[in-house]
Parts: sequence; C-alpha cells; structure tokens
Amino acid sequence: MRARRRRHRQVGRLDVDCVVLASPLSRQRLLLLQPVPGTPTTDRLNRLRWLTEEVS
Repeated sequence: MRARRRRHRQVGRLDVDCVVLASPLSRQRLLLLQPVPGTPTTDRLNRLRWLTEEVS
C-alpha cells in the first residue's frame, strides 16, 4: 500500500492509500483508493459528493 496526496480545487487536500492490482493475463491494472485513517479526507470526499449531487 502506498499513500498518495492530491489537491482538489474544491475540497482541498486528499490523502489516500493506493493499492494496485495487476492482471497476470493482460496489461490491465485496478487502482483501489481509500482515505487515510485519521485525516479529514473522508469528510472532504463526502463534501465533494454533495457538491456534485447539487450540480446534477
């Protein structure tokens, strides 16, 4: 697992853990991202979801 930090223009910094799963039969990869525990990322992702629902 690898921690990554990104900045979103509407909600600010997002700290996520990233796991990469690779298919042995093809070149496909699946990225699994989850909020780092103890950071405000979960609240920020919920706020982002709320903002996108307002626009829809």
